[in-house]
Amino acid sequence: MGAEGIIASSNLAVPIGYRAIVKECAAVLCSFALLVFTSCASPRAWTKSEKLAAGWFVTGHFADYYTTESLLNDPRYYEKNPILGEHPSDGKLILYFSITGIAALGIAHFWPDTRHWILWPYGGAGFYWANHNRKLD
Repeated sequence: MGAEGIIASSNLAVPIGYRAIVKECAAVLCSFALLVFTSCASPRAWTKSEKLAAGWFVTGHFADYYTTESLLNDPRYYEKNPILGEHPSDGKLILYFSITGIAALGIAHFWPDTRHWILWPYGGAGFYWANHNRKLD
């Protein structure tokens, strides 16, 4: 087996859908790290409970993305989000979840009084839709 076979084998070991998941996770986690743990100007530091809320949000948001992406190519199901359309492309899904994740964390970072009001409910909504999607599969 030549080098081509090894490369092809390694490409088959990681399905394309998982690459998209890794990209989304990386985008959200990098934005979270950028906003929370860098010297970016913020009205005040994050408390422990606010960091917990941010972790809850990131996990719920990622779970929603993951379960949505897993049903993306199944014609029996359709997306209910009117922004994405009934059958969004992989790229549109990544873009949507990246932008909404970064926006929510950005708002929470620069307007500290909104942190609990945005991150806890939005994370809960992510888990709700992830559970809904999981039941479909």
